Amino acid sequence: MASRRPTASYSPPKYFLKAVITSNSKCSATSSTGFLGSYLIPELNKAGVKVYALSRQVRSDEENVTWVQADISDESSLLRPEVIDELNDIDCIIHAAALYDLNAGHEELFRHNVMGTANLLHLARLLKKTPHFAHISTIAIAGNAAINFDESIFDVGQSFPDEYASTKFAAEHLVRSANDLSSRSIYRLGIVVGSSIDGSMTKIDGPYVLQRIIKSLVPLKSQIEKLKFLPLPYHEGSRLYIIPVDIASQIIVKLTQKVATRPGISTFHVTGGGRGVSVRRALQTILAHYDIAMNPIP
Repeated sequence: MASRRPTASYSPPKYFLKAVITSNSKCSATSSTGFLGSYLIPELNKAGVKVYALSRQVRSDEENVTWVQADISDESSLLRPEVIDELNDIDCIIHAAALYDLNAGHEELFRHNVMGTANLLHLARLLKKTPHFAHISTIAIAGNAAINFDESIFDVGQSFPDEYASTKFAAEHLVRSANDLSSRSIYRLGIVVGSSIDGSMTKIDGPYVLQRIIKSLVPLKSQIEKLKFLPLPYHEGSRLYIIPVDIASQIIVKLTQKVATRPGISTFHVTGGGRGVSVRRALQTILAHYDIAMNPIP
């Protein structure tokens, strides 16, 4: 569905490659068992980074991965003395954990997305040496802003279509306001889809819903093709900013290597590049995949 499919041989641009997080570095990561986190940890290990992975469950350590039991949404769990002792010497925190559920209520989303971020920022302040704080955000924080929303823009009075976007905006605000942490980075991700290598995905939502709808029409192919067009609920000007999860992970790790000692805050859009792909083109691609000769109309 993307305009240009990344391949397994992807190489990051040269300006990513001068690392300040080295093979001797230590990083803590959240969402270590989640979709994005399960790709971030191997990428960090490839860079020679020792990972301290936060998890609510007790897990056995692995090569270059130490599991630290803590619930980031529970301050009393995260700020236990044994957790602080374990993490005292880390060089960075990569905060990828978030609750993405458009059916969840505000209280649950706030606890995971906002309080989880606040607790991690508090943890960073308590450690012996202040680590770089890398926060995984989303382009959804742009809300309904009718402007070219680039990396330099944050709060323009936008409203949000759902509680997920509003709580992620609040979480990013906390990171932006944490001026006592000398070095921070924010990665606003586009629509994260399956691996560029094998397409594996853990949750069917977003653009996958379009694919599922069209797939359901395959048994009716001979009848609906007589119409020559297919009315679907989409806006003609809508675009999808799609990035495979493995490519997003590579970019996050490489950029964190680059900016981890840079003072202040660095913001990046990790969206697959360019202007994304139009919803019309995505629909046409899916229709062609199922050999349905129809034109989508909004």
